[in-house]
Amino acid sequence: MAVAKVEWESVERAAVEQVLREVRRVRAEHPDERIYAAMFHVFYGDGEDIYWPCLSVGTEESLKTVEARYLERDPDDDVSGLRFSGADLPYMVEATEAEMAVAEGVNEYGLSLGGEDAWDEVYDQFLEVFPRAARKARKAAIDESLVGEEFIVVALDEAMELVPACLTREQLERHFPELVAGQRDEQRILALPEAERVQALLDISFRRIEGSPLWWERTDPLLFREGAAAVPGLVAVLEGRAEGEPWTAARLAAGVNHATPELIAALDRVLDDEQAEEAAKGWAASALCALGRMDLLAGRIGSLPEATISQGLSHPFGPFRDKGNHGPLDYRPLEAVLEAHPEFDEKLLNCSGGTCEIDEAEVAEAERGTASKWKFIRDHAEDVLERYRAR
Repeated sequence: MAVAKVEWESVERAAVEQVLREVRRVRAEHPDERIYAAMFHVFYGDGEDIYWPCLSVGTEESLKTVEARYLERDPDDDVSGLRFSGADLPYMVEATEAEMAVAEGVNEYGLSLGGEDAWDEVYDQFLEVFPRAARKARKAAIDESLVGEEFIVVALDEAMELVPACLTREQLERHFPELVAGQRDEQRILALPEAERVQALLDISFRRIEGSPLWWERTDPLLFREGAAAVPGLVAVLEGRAEGEPWTAARLAAGVNHATPELIAALDRVLDDEQAEEAAKGWAASALCALGRMDLLAGRIGSLPEATISQGLSHPFGPFRDKGNHGPLDYRPLEAVLEAHPEFDEKLLNCSGGTCEIDEAEVAEAERGTASKWKFIRDHAEDVLERYRAR
């Protein structure tokens, strides 16, 4: 049975109506409160499912109540971020059954096209609906005299990439000055020569710059893109020659995924450092396995905590792999470890935190994995193949 194409105007109308319905409700139930914004939040799409976002309506009075509650717990708490923290505001609703059905229809269409890229394109189109709906809903709410001209509607995705398209430049600078500053700083950094650019990104990643407007959610992918150029700075942190947390350096090394003898040696030393924090050892284990040196971690089975070993062994097959650079799916290093230490087959099953996505070039290895003698590998292979074929 053919899956119906998405009528994007219908999706947009549903989003506009969600805003108007909730603004009308808040206006009726709290007529004396000043509504300052409505916000879509909790966007979710993972290649298999798409969920319709929640919606919160913010009023000055309800915001003050939330701020007071936070300050009562901790008088030094910074409550400035609560204004556009939809999950913290009291006038919040989840999607209705009708709205969820709209999202399911979009998802089914994306899956019917086959392939990860096709699904991603449909999901991007779904996300792009909400800034358009935000602008239309704002105008309609003002025309209906539900709110004043100061009212805004925003789509708050995790990376805040949808926000600028919801607002005028003046509104963006007034309500999200940190976002504007971050955009400017990113543009400035990207225009720098390579060495200066990498240094600037490292300084932000390791919090060497107080109050940087560029968020780590943006610096991670930018740093991963630098590849080999980022490695010396990470080694310097791991060796204690530069300021920064070793666990952050190891995490970034896993995402940069460019092996050098110096980096491998530095990560190896973290595992032997009795003073190193468990987080640093866990990420060093992960990075070594991501960089193709699972053997170095396997050699420490019995001397390192099982949780650290399991974190490292499972890393090349987990979701973090997809956030940065990575080699092709390859079960052989893990199979070699499990031959020598079969007890870790069950331990890996118990510690699994999700699976990676695979591409066409990795299908053959996944298919081989379905016949593995090891249950962790069989389960992982079947899962990634199912997700791949459903796209």
